[in-house]
Amino acid sequence: MASIIIAALIVIAVYVGTKRLSGLQTAGVIAITVAGVILAIFPGLATQVATFLHVGRGTDLILYLAVLAGLFVASNFYFRFKRQEAILNALARQSAIDHAQTAKSEPAMPSVADGDRTVEQVEDNLHRIEP
Repeated sequence: MASIIIAALIVIAVYVGTKRLSGLQTAGVIAITVAGVILAIFPGLATQVATFLHVGRGTDLILYLAVLAGLFVASNFYFRFKRQEAILNALARQSAIDHAQTAKSEPAMPSVADGDRTVEQVEDNLHRIEP
């Protein structure tokens, strides 16, 4: 069973390692992988560390560490999403400003309610606006 856990940890570490991570994130992935491999090889060590940290059993300690790792991953995704959302908002704002300036210089197009236009008309208007 330990060999399956070790193989899974190594596969996950290699997969995560191929992604673009900061130095601290890469060090964290390596540390978690090494700790997981060591605890899988020496399960008694997990119990000793758990006793030192005043946690009931070694398996409880591993569960707590897994929950903490999951919270780290979830918060990392959340903050990355918020950063991308802010960038997208800034790009949309800049695009609206750029298109508003070019629209003033172009002849006015007939105004039709958005719901009344066909998809082809909307796409045609977008292609006409884009530089």
